Amino acid sequence: MSVHEPSVRHILDRALGNLSSSNSLTDQNFTLITAVCAKVCCFVPSELFSLGASLADTFLEASRNCFSTYAEADLENPCAESITIRYLHSNCLHTRARRSTLSWHIFGEAVRLAQRMRLHDESLYTSLTPVEALLRRCAFWQLYAGDKSLAVLRSMPIVIYDHMFEDGITTA
Repeated sequence: MSVHEPSVRHILDRALGNLSSSNSLTDQNFTLITAVCAKVCCFVPSELFSLGASLADTFLEASRNCFSTYAEADLENPCAESITIRYLHSNCLHTRARRSTLSWHIFGEAVRLAQRMRLHDESLYTSLTPVEALLRRCAFWQLYAGDKSLAVLRSMPIVIYDHMFEDGITTA
């Protein structure tokens, strides 16, 4: 899943510069960063990073716990990170915890958010910042490809069909 590296670096710089402040990270920023850390720890080979597996579990738990504090509000006002966080959680749950059913349901929530946000419609990107537009495009295509991969590799039903969108998929 795509994250905007300069934005993540800025969030971390700001947070690390304000260690004494309780307002150094928003819940969404903390959730995203710990989800990224969990994903990296999941996928770096143990020969290169022997603590990866145990750290992945710790980061994933921290990310999911924080996410649970604002998940309902996030559904009301989603952004690219809303989808990215769910995608990362889904990947980590499948890889680390071997919780395929839960992973698939979290992935499905990301897909439904993308549908509701109309990420398939390029015309809706014009009012967004360039970074948010790029992240949303990437999120849409990664979900699209992930949906097909789940169908082929795990025999899950396809949930994103081209014909489900009235005007088709126009996202670049």
